[in-house]
Order: sequence, then C-alpha cells, then structure tokens
Amino acid sequence: MTDTKRQALRNQSARALLWLSGILVLLGLVVISPAGRMFLLATAAICGGVSTLLGRDPVRTIGIVATIAALFLVGASYPAYKKHMDIYLERTEEMSGTIPGPESTGDRAAAFEDAPSDKVRSDAG
Repeated sequence: MTDTKRQALRNQSARALLWLSGILVLLGLVVISPAGRMFLLATAAICGGVSTLLGRDPVRTIGIVATIAALFLVGASYPAYKKHMDIYLERTEEMSGTIPGPESTGDRAAAFEDAPSDKVRSDAG
C-alpha cells in the first residue's frame, strides 16, 4: 500500500471512531444506570483519543473536542457512580452475612465432609 492510501485509510478509521465516540456519548446521556453511563462515556473518551491520534487536522481537532467533552461528562457523572457503588457494596456486605458458609475454623476440608459425593455408584446399571 502506498503512503497516501494508508493515510486515507487511517483518516477513515479516525472518522469512524469519531462517529462511534459521538454515538457512545449520546447513549451515555440516555442510560439511567450510573455504571453503564460511566462505561459508555469512558469508551467514548478512548475512541475520541484514538481518533485524535490517527486523524488529520480537521478530524484531529474534532477528536480533541470529543475527548475533552467525554472526559468532562465522566467527571460530572462520577459522584452518582460513586454513590451507586457505595450502596451496592453495603448491600452485598449485608447479604454476605446471611448466606450460610463453612465454619470459620480454618479447616476447609471439614466443610465438605457432609457434602454428597459426586462419585457414581458402582451398582448403577
């Protein structure tokens, strides 16, 4: 491949990543879940950053703006994400206390002594 074809292909890839970044930002604004929003916006920032590295001047400039916008939105949605994850961690800690588990004696083998055997009976026909 010649250098002009390679550069044209890189510029097309950068444009596609830029479009993908814009779509991910729009989806991130629509998603209700804070964790989903953070994932989509962070992915949009990565796509915008890669398009900045690959593209020529106009695509590079738009890529910089898209990356900064996505990073700004990530920062703005972080408090909601942090609150959501704190509530989730509290709930899992509460639930982990209600699930019966092996005795905390440190003897793991003793916890499995009462478990049914997985061996197939020899008299099964």
